[in-house]
Amino acid sequence: MKEVTCGGSYASGSERALLFGLGTHSKVQTIEVNWQGGHIQKLKNLSANQVIRIEENR
Repeated sequence: MKEVTCGGSYASGSERALLFGLGTHSKVQTIEVNWQGGHIQKLKNLSANQVIRIEENR
């Protein structure tokens, strides 16, 4: 599990890009995002070696 947080203190935050090592796997089974508002977003069967931008649906 990896976590991105923001708003910890004045002018601070964590890097918003996450890097996952997959070893010899060519696909990601599931990415689950738990948004602050309580919404859970799942992305499934994603190919390796790509950049994915995930934004909260509003």
